[in-house]
Amino acid sequence: MGDQLWVARFMLHRVAEDFGVVVSFDPKPIPGDWNGAGAHCNYSTEAMRKDGGIQYVLSLMSTRMSSVVRHCWQLWLLTVQWQNTGWG
Repeated sequence: MGDQLWVARFMLHRVAEDFGVVVSFDPKPIPGDWNGAGAHCNYSTEAMRKDGGIQYVLSLMSTRMSSVVRHCWQLWLLTVQWQNTGWG
């Protein structure tokens, strides 16, 4: 995986040269005093900030976790199928 990432970055730099642009993988490529979260953001809703908001957050997590587990299970099954059959 690491080799593929390095080759992809190399290719991106070479293609960028053809178009006269520069590629940067810096999470904060623009200098200055700005809120650069470095590839993530934090958010909340009014219900999350009210007293007892943690209960609201936990209820959201419990409803989302079932779909996350289901998707992970499906991915695992596909991986096992590929390992056993080579996608054949």
